[in-house]
Amino acid sequence: MGCLTHTSEHYKPWDGWETVLFKEARKDLFPPDLVNDFDKYQKDLIHLVGISERFSKRECCPNALFLRFEQKYWDYILDYGGIAEYQVSPRGEGPFIYKFSYGQPISNKQQQEIKVSIENKDLVLAYGFLVGVEDGVPVLSGRWIRAIPRHLYSTEVLSYVVKRDKNNKVITTESGLPEIEYTGQ
Repeated sequence: MGCLTHTSEHYKPWDGWETVLFKEARKDLFPPDLVNDFDKYQKDLIHLVGISERFSKRECCPNALFLRFEQKYWDYILDYGGIAEYQVSPRGEGPFIYKFSYGQPISNKQQQEIKVSIENKDLVLAYGFLVGVEDGVPVLSGRWIRAIPRHLYSTEVLSYVVKRDKNNKVITTESGLPEIEYTGQ
């Protein structure tokens, strides 16, 4: 976990749905882990952080959008005295797809709102269940995404990676967050 300064604090999920999901979700898994051990993680609620790339609708699923993100590392520290509140590493472990399910067919207005978010390269905190792998990319499904607008995050301040043990498993803190190693700015 990152270091706190007098202008920073640990991330606190929004009240309600995110508080519950953040507490329950696995934060020690990344795209290659999900692809390599698909059967092992299908029942786990998974939390990934990523930058939006694109979305698509599919004929098979009129009540869903398929969103593609590039996973990024984040130390779960908010910095109020710097360039951006969310200082996300430019590093990560590859793409993931999020099947965002609605209870009814998706309206044009909903599609437009998501399109704007994708075009703006919003940062996304996604919570979902592993439901598949497409061309080596893990697919999560759910209805729980928190979008952070582009002006609130930066990938140009800090660079870090997660620490892994000799078996390539992510090392976590007592709170279940990945331990990180700063690699520069």
